[in-house]
Amino acid sequence: MLFSDLFRENPLVFVLWNFPWGKKGTPLERFPNGPRKWQRAILEDIAAHIKENKARVARGQDPLVYKLAVASGRGIGKSALVSWLTLWMVSCHYGSTTIISANTDTQLTDKTFGEISVWLTMANNSFFFEPTQKSISAA
Repeated sequence: MLFSDLFRENPLVFVLWNFPWGKKGTPLERFPNGPRKWQRAILEDIAAHIKENKARVARGQDPLVYKLAVASGRGIGKSALVSWLTLWMVSCHYGSTTIISANTDTQLTDKTFGEISVWLTMANNSFFFEPTQKSISAA
């Protein structure tokens, strides 16, 4: 199921399926509609990009690289978005590797991988993985 095109080509579908949005007694209880509007827009944009690249390859053209930068204040959900995309990639793209960098080791360890761990704990497919301080590997 996770390797179906439905999940592989649409990170929003994966994010909506994989986490307990609106479920009573979970940290997402207050979020029945899933990701915030801006996060949803980015996930939808990635799905559109994948669709366009498939069409380009079918026409014999080279695929395009997806580029994104999000500039904002603290606490709006950037690390959550990175977590979802990381978990989507390793969950739905067999054998994939996701490289994550940060300005400092502390930021990478405490902030980014801390957030990935939070989301992995809530994920429906958390049993697939064994997280460490700075990596996630197949169980």
